[in-house]
Amino acid sequence: MRSIVYSLVILFAGILVGCEDLSGVENPNQPNRDQVLASTEDVEGIAGDTFLNYWQGTMWCDGSMMYSTMADAHSASWGNWGMNDMSSEPRIAWTNTPGYPRSASTEEPWFDQFLGISSAIDVLQNTEEGEVPSARAFANFTQGLMFGDLAARFDQAFNVSNDVDFDAVVRGEEEIPLRPYEEIRSTALARFDEAIRIAQNNDFTIEASQDWVFGTTVTSQNLIQLSKSMKAKILATSARTPEERRNLPWGDIKTFVENGMEANGYEGPFGETGYPGSPRGFQPVGDDGGTQEFDCQKTFANDAIWARADYKTIGPADTSGRYQDWLDTPRNEIASERTPFVTETPDARIQGDGALTAGKYMSPDPSAPEQSFVAFPPDRGVNHYSDYIPTRFAGFGGSSFGGSQSGPMTHTTKAEMDLLKAEAILHSLNGNASGVSGTKSDVAQLINNTRVENGELSPAEASDPVGSMADAPDPLRPDDASDGDATLWSMLKYEHTIETMQTSAGLNYYTKRGWGDLPEGTPLHMPIPADELNTLGLQQYTFGGVDGRCSAGNPTDCIQDTGGGSSANSTALDPDAVRGGAPAGASVKK
Repeated sequence: MRSIVYSLVILFAGILVGCEDLSGVENPNQPNRDQVLASTEDVEGIAGDTFLNYWQGTMWCDGSMMYSTMADAHSASWGNWGMNDMSSEPRIAWTNTPGYPRSASTEEPWFDQFLGISSAIDVLQNTEEGEVPSARAFANFTQGLMFGDLAARFDQAFNVSNDVDFDAVVRGEEEIPLRPYEEIRSTALARFDEAIRIAQNNDFTIEASQDWVFGTTVTSQNLIQLSKSMKAKILATSARTPEERRNLPWGDIKTFVENGMEANGYEGPFGETGYPGSPRGFQPVGDDGGTQEFDCQKTFANDAIWARADYKTIGPADTSGRYQDWLDTPRNEIASERTPFVTETPDARIQGDGALTAGKYMSPDPSAPEQSFVAFPPDRGVNHYSDYIPTRFAGFGGSSFGGSQSGPMTHTTKAEMDLLKAEAILHSLNGNASGVSGTKSDVAQLINNTRVENGELSPAEASDPVGSMADAPDPLRPDDASDGDATLWSMLKYEHTIETMQTSAGLNYYTKRGWGDLPEGTPLHMPIPADELNTLGLQQYTFGGVDGRCSAGNPTDCIQDTGGGSSANSTALDPDAVRGGAPAGASVKK
């Protein structure tokens, strides 16, 4: 292996400017990078830890909970993680100022992803082609995940190359550019391609005991399949508007799905788990009691005190007419007049035998219709109330922490991939995607994989109208309700919402953003965090709010012209400045 200077020496950038010369002072606590990466085991350890960086930045609370409530997937009025601020209506702009108490909901994803990217680059720069292929492939794979998250979440990010010279960056001789999300997405896809190339040319197995993917054994072939599924996911989640989503390369997305986990039959590491609905797919297994291998949505968003199923998730299946009345509440009365109601639905995932009975994925809160449930303070908006609590993943850590905070952490499911294939065909049937094969019968079958087995609803059929992406989520066909008139599009959107709820962080938000289904004023993505802007010497900016820039209903001016700033000063590239999020036991309702 060839040696390089530890890539994260950027942390000394602040010392080198305006301070005395400390170059002759040795820091005994700062290990030499050659020592840290002196063996194959060292390289493998750092490569494996990059997945934890990705996981902390996305699946822990700061990177997930607010984004679920912005999507109206689950509902909560607690201030933690920005849930109340960013899900109340009318929607407000994100408060991107230093000292905002919820700022970690953008800071943690930003800092953790760049910490992981820097570590992955260390692995690649300290190994030659052909050395430790499992570590090299995995370092590219996790970079694909991390750049993909940055592309979905922020308007722009640093486009860090694998051959970056960090010494030159510190000296101000090389800049790491801030580039728009489309270019960051391209970088993510390129990293997956490199992971695939290495895995195709080398036979290796990452053992569960190594814990790179949290108790999951992954072969080189599995890594190829998973990378292709993730390419489909990242392309789909990157769209900010319906126009962008319609214009995605749906032929490529469908091919990635078919050659991804589907090619393995969703078996082996992608096999089913014991959660209701028996989800298959990518589901790393947490086994440390939530210390590091922690999934916040499966803890707090499946808990009787912390969360409710948002009516915009379960309401489209209501047959009583009360959901439509709830929707019709004037915007200026939403917080005071959108009161809870009793849902009546044939969907077995929500309701059992009669109103306020437990379904497969939900349990009732009988007190909510009378507004006597006091966990959500009414002065924060009664629109946060609902009559059902999500419980599908309560076995992990929800239901007032009745779970062990251990077990499968469902991330990317067969249902999600099936519905991406179905959506690709629907775009083709609408005339918006070329080179995509498939029929209405294919779409119906892909929808029915969960609609019938899990929801026990009537099967979608080829004779059902196609509809369009503008259709609201609606599962009710004439066989489900006397006035049912669901289209294939409306059934697909409903299935996606209820089947992917509380899986990978931000998925419902990113998907509804592309469909044009977010409430007016919801930010379409997030700005660079305020603290980072300060260190870069850049102007503060933000997105969202009714009529605000880059918001649902006003998708304009979505990329900030940063106009300067030095990457040598970036906090995101300083490992000592990266702040880890808090696992379950550290959270107190606010």
